[in-house]
Amino acid sequence: GCGSSGVVHLVRHKTSGFTYALKRVSKKDGRIPRQVRREIEVLAENDHPFIMHLVKTLELPDCVFLLTEFIAGGELHAAIRTISTVLSRSQAMFYTGSMLLMLEALNDRDIVYRDLKPENVM
Repeated sequence: GCGSSGVVHLVRHKTSGFTYALKRVSKKDGRIPRQVRREIEVLAENDHPFIMHLVKTLELPDCVFLLTEFIAGGELHAAIRTISTVLSRSQAMFYTGSMLLMLEALNDRDIVYRDLKPENVM
């Protein structure tokens, strides 16, 4: 899929069979965009279960690749549009609580998630 900062492909490790997300981001004037550098820093230091894990990065002259865990299920935005029923109270509490725990973990590291929206929640 395409995001605001790059193109993401689903890839599979030949030996292990693990599935990953591979994001390709083009450089601007030969440099990794500032917001992408920050994303790499945040994900590289991450150990929280509700924040995506960065496996590896590869920098080439014209782009950088980010290999991350694959999170099945898609975006919250798509789920909201396709769910035909209202979430139960316990489901709503689980998803809301998960997002609050993620935001708390970022806040503890003095990180503000400025682009929080259903399209960015997996």
